[in-house]
Amino acid sequence: MLAEMLRWFGGALSAVPSMLGLSLDSVTRLMIFICDLPVWAGAGLVIGTGVAISLTGMLLLRSYFLEADLVENNILGGFKYVYLAQIFASFLFFPTVEGGLKYSNSITLVGQETEALRLVDKLASQIEGPAAAELRKQVAAYARSAVDNEARTLIESGDQHPDTVAQMQGLLRAMLQIDVPETRDPYIQERLSQQVFKVLTIRQQRMALASDDLLPLAILTLLVVALTSLMLMWFFGNPNVVALFSMATILSACIMAAVYATFILNNPYIGPLSVGVDRLLSVTGGG
Repeated sequence: MLAEMLRWFGGALSAVPSMLGLSLDSVTRLMIFICDLPVWAGAGLVIGTGVAISLTGMLLLRSYFLEADLVENNILGGFKYVYLAQIFASFLFFPTVEGGLKYSNSITLVGQETEALRLVDKLASQIEGPAAAELRKQVAAYARSAVDNEARTLIESGDQHPDTVAQMQGLLRAMLQIDVPETRDPYIQERLSQQVFKVLTIRQQRMALASDDLLPLAILTLLVVALTSLMLMWFFGNPNVVALFSMATILSACIMAAVYATFILNNPYIGPLSVGVDRLLSVTGGG
């Protein structure tokens, strides 16, 4: 229900990039660029931009209106409009929670897939013959392709990487080549089949989660709400200008910090805070 509501909000604002002369691809590249930066640089860029927009707008408004007029607006318009800033800011809670669930589930799925692959490799090591050796080779090849190719492809296009798909198919074919006479334990083949299909199932779940279309939510709704919240602060004043600008700086930093956190949480496979899909390589000692 929450995810559907958030997608509805994102879809309702899908025309914003066209109005601004932007494309979804350019917005996606911007988000990937921010997520790829070191944490201090990415957070500094997002938060600094928000604070700069907030303070610049307040300075420009004060070049056209006297501070006394803006203070008077607190009484005339404050009770009528300023609460909208809190409402818009509260919207940031929803994509942050949704992103947190996505990030947490991604960590769980990567861990489960790693353990399943490790067990496949361990079971294959107990089987003699070229078929078992080929299976272990395919486990390493699939893990390497998933790490090197697919994580970024999922974020950029929402599609599976063709090489990783081919390696997964090779893994399934190698498993089917295992014959009972080659095993010392009649149950190894059954357990091996179960684990390979478990890898396939977990992979499908991970793909579905990673390719979930949260871009309209993370970029459109989130940025529009954040910028609107910042702009509403421009039209009110305070006799103590230092206190006013200090409060605006703090509020802007908090709002944009939530934006940055949502970017990171909705892109769990890239950047310095990624969920660590490279753990897949540990199944064969690094592939």
